[in-house]
Amino acid sequence: MPDNSDWTAETARPLERRSLPGKRRESALSKRRSLILTPAAFKQAVIKYSRRQVRDGRPFSLAVLSILEYRHVRETLGQQAAEQLNHLGQDVCLRNLRDADRLCVVPDGHLLLLLPETEPAGAKRTVERLSQLMATAKTHYRHQPLHASCSYELVSSGQAGSDPEALLAAIGYELDDKDGLCHTGTAGFRPGIVGGRQDTFAGPCAAWLERYGELSQRGESLAGEHLRVTMLTARDLWAGGIKVKIKMMEGREADTRFDTSSVELLSRRARVLQSIDHPGVLGVLDYHVRERRILYLVQESVEGPSLENLLEDGSVIDFDTVLEWGSQICNILIYLQNLVPPVVPPLLEGRHFVVHPSAHLMLVDYEVPYLFPNWYQLCQLSDQEAQAASQGRPIAAYGSIMRSFAQLMQQILVKSPPAQKRLSGLFARLTLAKVPPELNTVYKVRSALKEIADVERLGLLAK
Repeated sequence: MPDNSDWTAETARPLERRSLPGKRRESALSKRRSLILTPAAFKQAVIKYSRRQVRDGRPFSLAVLSILEYRHVRETLGQQAAEQLNHLGQDVCLRNLRDADRLCVVPDGHLLLLLPETEPAGAKRTVERLSQLMATAKTHYRHQPLHASCSYELVSSGQAGSDPEALLAAIGYELDDKDGLCHTGTAGFRPGIVGGRQDTFAGPCAAWLERYGELSQRGESLAGEHLRVTMLTARDLWAGGIKVKIKMMEGREADTRFDTSSVELLSRRARVLQSIDHPGVLGVLDYHVRERRILYLVQESVEGPSLENLLEDGSVIDFDTVLEWGSQICNILIYLQNLVPPVVPPLLEGRHFVVHPSAHLMLVDYEVPYLFPNWYQLCQLSDQEAQAASQGRPIAAYGSIMRSFAQLMQQILVKSPPAQKRLSGLFARLTLAKVPPELNTVYKVRSALKEIADVERLGLLAK
């Protein structure tokens, strides 16, 4: 047995150093917390830079980043979870702002920014970059991942003038003698003032479409009872001319317009779709609303046959692929459940999946019921159901989805001779009016599939 009597703290130092880089990063972040101002101090800073603008002609910009999931997380998971989203946004800003910039964290998921010596174009690039970084960052609350997608509003003193009250009003705030700042809930944009997501989301359509060339219509269909969807293809001229597809969604009646609450819902949920990062789910690259009548949704152009076509052309599908596809679809559904708010896709059919050459499935054409839950006539999750979905508990809205999943898998299994009794029995139980308790969540179904896969592999090894 080795002698450890000479072991000292010195010998442990190399192991301790493994954690030093993280400590250094945390220390650097702590030092940058001096960029954070209270509302009263932020108010004084705005007044100071407004006076400097008058005296020296040096422009600055104000912005507010709004965390779209904040209210929903607070209502479903509680105030502590919502505050973690605030801290996530705050840390992203601190890591990426300049030393001269200032940050103010205010209630309800809002982050105020003061950007000195900044022209409108530069300020817009800054807040867009911060929004993108927040969409890719995440935190956890009780082992549940939380994401912070953002909308923003932005105003430049070079265009809007040096009146601090007018500048703050442009991003939805006003001066308050008591606490410094008060949120009004409305942003007073004027022509010439640089907007944030509102410009992208509801600005001039002609300017937005300049990004996309070679537009070509590919088809039209109805979605639910009230929506018409037109499919377009185009080239993204800002991304090297890559091919994209654009879905143009509008009311079935020509004069249908989205009300204010519908536009706000579209904005929040389109941003959630933009934050999707999963190999089995086709996310959203860009979106735009035209005259409160039409939603444009831009996505990658995915190559490959649909699962529906594959099942119709007489192809034989090996058993391992059937098991793999079943697990992939379960993983997709679990990922959708963990979005905020959770996505309930339409009933699963072969047309909703594209098959890659590597036999990998990707979910497509699932967005309409999520973006238009009331128009599409599909179950809109209550807060209690949303929380149940995120925790993996059974909810009524997913019962029909799981039955459609089982029916789809039964169609696939037919293409995989010989008959597989254990797997077909599992899917048959999922189609019952009352699903057995041991299969009443996606997590349990995935575990059952894994168990069958393990048994099959052991059987092959025994031969």
